[in-house]
Amino acid sequence: MKILAFDRDTDKKVKITAFLTLLISFGLAGWTASFINFSSEVANINSLDLGIIWSVKEIPVLLGFILAIILSFISESRILGVFVAISGFGIILTGFANYDMLGDTLYNNFVFSKFTFHMIVITFILSIGFNYFHTAKDNLIMHSTSSEKTAVYMGKIAGYGLVGTIAGYLIITILGFINFSDDPEIKYTIIYIIIGLPLIIGGVLGSQQADPSKNLKENIEIFFKMKFLRYYILTFFSSSIYYLFIIYGTYQLVSKFSVSLGIIGGIFLVRSLSVYFFKIKVPDFINSKGIAFIMQLKFGGELIILLCYAFVPEKFTLIGLFVVFVILQLFESIVKTYMQGISQPHEMRTNLVLFDRITNFSAIIIPAVTGFLWFEMGDNGSMVIFILGSAIALICLIISFFLYPSSLFEDN
Repeated sequence: MKILAFDRDTDKKVKITAFLTLLISFGLAGWTASFINFSSEVANINSLDLGIIWSVKEIPVLLGFILAIILSFISESRILGVFVAISGFGIILTGFANYDMLGDTLYNNFVFSKFTFHMIVITFILSIGFNYFHTAKDNLIMHSTSSEKTAVYMGKIAGYGLVGTIAGYLIITILGFINFSDDPEIKYTIIYIIIGLPLIIGGVLGSQQADPSKNLKENIEIFFKMKFLRYYILTFFSSSIYYLFIIYGTYQLVSKFSVSLGIIGGIFLVRSLSVYFFKIKVPDFINSKGIAFIMQLKFGGELIILLCYAFVPEKFTLIGLFVVFVILQLFESIVKTYMQGISQPHEMRTNLVLFDRITNFSAIIIPAVTGFLWFEMGDNGSMVIFILGSAIALICLIISFFLYPSSLFEDN
């Protein structure tokens, strides 16, 4: 783990940030890997409610002005611990989502079920902690370290995040095979306390140890250019495929085939381990095979997997294909790599910001829309949304055959 070690003279707040990144990544991984099993086993949730809950998870990103207000009163270093604790609180609350928190009679006036209403509120709380943490973290590192060390520190902190993610998926895999109780509500309440409590404790301690001084923020000019149209389309569609499949591929395995929490956790664990062991080799592989080929491999593979999920009714085949899908996400950065090849230095930061904004928009729209389609189409719903996903993958595959060469923009 030498690659994760910091120099002795590294700023204390950078080290605290790395520790908090590990914690929040652990919590989010545990919550993500377990939530669909939890909602299906405890509340028998339908696809529409699931899509709405998942969409709510990204709404705080659209309310970024709230973070700007918060940071005018408290330093990024100190607020990071608060956001970790908030995320931990949201994770623990998740375990109580099916309990009568407000009294039975009040729920009769709600549009949503008791569980869905609770989870909309809880997910919003949790995602405030998670989304604002990462924004404040990046701001802290970029504006409190020298330019030559920024990339190094961000890489090390990302490594801590990956370790936390692996730990989160691993503990869900283990806990998924332990029978705490025959009552699923009690079982998941225990699981979410185990996952969330370290975030609350670590977040509070991290906040107390933090540097109270505030860092300067800078504004980044956002602009759209027609020469990046393929990049914008690929960004939206590739993230749409990811959210559609990760949410509803999991939902199909759990709701239709009763795949256990331990197996779902294991699939996500395979994904994070593949990133840990092979991600460093991806750039060399892309350089040797070319961006277009890797895109064609990724989107072609996703097209086949989505079609199989639409028409193949065999559980173990679908589990195997799910594993293949998560391994293909090793190449999730291929769209960014394409953008870097056609961008000038002054365009890079804007395009990276746009990548995040477009991805967030996809994460809000796709879960709700596809969940509604599944719900409205009834028994044919799963087939419809996976065919839709395969159509999106086909569009991306076609675009990958008509990419702009980087030489076209060298003088622009």
